[in-house]
Amino acid sequence: MLVILADNPCARIRDIAAAIGITERAAHGIITDLVQEGYGERVREGRRNRYVIVPGRHLRHPSQNTVPVQWLVDLFAGTLAGLKARQRGAEAEQQAPDTSRRERD
Repeated sequence: MLVILADNPCARIRDIAAAIGITERAAHGIITDLVQEGYGERVREGRRNRYVIVPGRHLRHPSQNTVPVQWLVDLFAGTLAGLKARQRGAEAEQQAPDTSRRERD
């Protein structure tokens, strides 16, 4: 959720829910929890909300309370970018003509 909000702060809850594969109600609940805990802010812009991640906020678990949220977002954003690149490579490989086999007469 944090990665999606960091990547697209103007995303609608409907789009966020679809990207993650959860209900809109669940997505709204998670966003509300993140805002209440101080990991993000909800900024009203006309009829829409924009969600801003608070990058300096640290994780709350005692063993990870020195880790800023931005580090976690960067870690997963990099992982997701790598996954997307591998998926694009696999798709391109599937679409490329198979040159390893030669047709027999």
